[in-house]
Amino acid sequence: MRELPVSYRIPRELMRYAVMVAVLTTAILGGALWATLVAAEILLVAVLVAAAAWIFILVQCRSIGTTVTKGGIVRNGFFGDQQIAWPDITELAIKDRSAGLRVYGFQVASRYIVTISIRDRQRKLLLFLDERAFGHDVHAFTTELTAIGALWEQHRQPDAAP
Repeated sequence: MRELPVSYRIPRELMRYAVMVAVLTTAILGGALWATLVAAEILLVAVLVAAAAWIFILVQCRSIGTTVTKGGIVRNGFFGDQQIAWPDITELAIKDRSAGLRVYGFQVASRYIVTISIRDRQRKLLLFLDERAFGHDVHAFTTELTAIGALWEQHRQPDAAP
């Protein structure tokens, strides 16, 4: 495992896909308003508002992910972060969905889903901790996940499932 803390963020190809969607939807909005002969001022304001909203969303998306620290796991969300200490984690699980979802050549969903369970039996998805963070190198991904599992083993409560 790399030096802690280690962050797993939105993959570059998925970010490109999101930018493409933002540009297309803003252009479609502008074209639809232009085609309905809306006043130029309203058209300009609508396109600028849509572009500003997309910029905000894309900037926020860059901060979404998972960070593994010596003290536990931090789930970096759209509206805030959630810190989960190693002793609070009762299970670390991986699910193989057998196929990743591709849209126009972009892999928008991972093949593997990594989740944790915490004390109150809630399952939490570890965002972007998947094979895409390792250039689709499944061996590197499993090696990193094994290192995270070993770190959890060192700090977990005795009654937690291995």
